[in-house]
Amino acid sequence: MDKTRTFLIVDADRHTRRSLNRMLWLKTNQAIVCVLEAENCTDACAIIESQPIDCMIFDNFMPTNQREDWLGRFLALRPEMAIVVLAGAGDEASAVAAMKAGACDYAIKGAISADALMRMIASSLERTALRRAVAMQQAKLVDAERQRVMIESLGAVCHHMGQPMTVITTCLDLIRRQAAGDALSGIVEQCRTAAEEVNARLGKLQNVSFYRSEP
Repeated sequence: MDKTRTFLIVDADRHTRRSLNRMLWLKTNQAIVCVLEAENCTDACAIIESQPIDCMIFDNFMPTNQREDWLGRFLALRPEMAIVVLAGAGDEASAVAAMKAGACDYAIKGAISADALMRMIASSLERTALRRAVAMQQAKLVDAERQRVMIESLGAVCHHMGQPMTVITTCLDLIRRQAAGDALSGIVEQCRTAAEEVNARLGKLQNVSFYRSEP
């Protein structure tokens, strides 16, 4: 962990929070680590809303019907946050359910060493970074496809508009040759100039290779 990290410990038991806090301080570079604590999910939500959290260590102490709901709320606020769940012995099923709800990994409370927990946290951070990279790549692919469709549509529109404009230009040339009087000739010439401007702009639009929207 070579960059500043912010950890959030969510546990109803104050002694457990302090123990985990000391563990994180001892196993990481204190200069680049910030450790926060919350004794319940409401407080945890307020902290997550106020600042980015790299990794949450979450004690799976709540009733089953509330755990996944809270994890969903946490990740809705900070989808880039890694979550490591601490489960009680014999409560592995709820930890697995928490992982399905978005947690990266879980450990059995009281049965994992400090080194093992740090490896788990590091792995979870790498996993969320990879997930972010994949999401960004998918967004780029979607944008590239949108660009392709837009440009193809623009080209098709220019092609279909170009055909009638060619007819208009040709007809104006024929009228100009047969026009009698300066007034009618001037009108025809104005129409022909306008048609040429439209054709020139259609030509530019057909060469567009990138677009972006602006407010």
